Amino acid sequence: MKLQFSVITIFLFISYFTYAEDGKNLFDTNCKMCHSIGGGKIVGPDLKGINEKRSSEWFVKFTKDSKSLIDSGDEQAIAIFEEYLSMPMPPSPLSEKEIATIYKYLASTSKPAETAQAKTEPIIKGDAAKGEQLFYGSMSFGTGGVACVACHSTGSLPGGTLSKVLTHSAAAVKPMMDALPFPAMRVSYENNKLTKSEISDLTAYIEQTSKDTEEPQPCLGPPIGGFIGFVIFMVFLGFYWKKRKKESVNKNIYDRQI
Repeated sequence: MKLQFSVITIFLFISYFTYAEDGKNLFDTNCKMCHSIGGGKIVGPDLKGINEKRSSEWFVKFTKDSKSLIDSGDEQAIAIFEEYLSMPMPPSPLSEKEIATIYKYLASTSKPAETAQAKTEPIIKGDAAKGEQLFYGSMSFGTGGVACVACHSTGSLPGGTLSKVLTHSAAAVKPMMDALPFPAMRVSYENNKLTKSEISDLTAYIEQTSKDTEEPQPCLGPPIGGFIGFVIFMVFLGFYWKKRKKESVNKNIYDRQI
């Protein structure tokens, strides 16, 4: 009996670590570029302790297709969407079983870690003027990376339309350049990494554009003008309509015959 119990215990022990290893491999291959486990936010949230915040079912649904969950009105999904610059997480090609495996692996990594101050890097003050030149390509990146304007625009100036307008996205510059989460970014910068100074300059420029660019205000002129024009037209039509012929063309001939 003791032998059977020992065999079962060993089997469960091996199965647990095999399962955890599968989850780690899946996480490293599919999630690590945008998420950390205890290292703070990257492109997406830190997933340390996710099991204490979200259920497995919710995690699977959000990871599989976050846009559908957001469109369904799920408050938690909408809050994450808005916190991360209204950029939905791309649909995952993983199966629901594989996503559940990642969730169990994350659950095995203990409680949420406190912010690790040891990893805090010294703040480099960026130069907004240089950032503007780097963004629009009048100054080249040191490693020859493509100018941001090829895909993005910011402020009131025109730019690329391939990706998101960056006017209010200064906080995302460093995480995005570190993780390179999208295929176009990896092609452009994987072998042409930006320096910390260049990233700081770009961040400073985008922060400046967010301050200089006024929030769009609703334009009431056209609807009010249209309403006034409609009222004037109806008044004019009313006066004109009074002059209309109210009887048939043959009414006078008919009356004379009577």
